[in-house]
Amino acid sequence: MSPDSFSLKTERIVQGIKNVGGVSVGGTKINNLRYADDTAISRAGNDLPKTLDRIEKDAEAILRFMASNAVKANPEKTLNLQTTM
Repeated sequence: MSPDSFSLKTERIVQGIKNVGGVSVGGTKINNLRYADDTAISRAGNDLPKTLDRIEKDAEAILRFMASNAVKANPEKTLNLQTTM
């Protein structure tokens, strides 16, 4: 699948996570970053267990979307990065 096709197909994912918390960078809320066939989502929160639960639910929703649209995640390129402040 071409990067353009992938972006068009995954736009529905982005629409579905628009209400996700994200992080604030320079006053702008960012909850996803996409380039070609790479997508990153972000969440921030003060309650670590609750935030991790939301991240897991976001990931599950994305994987369900991908499976129902014949898009596969590459486990070797898939990761969950967690940071705390």
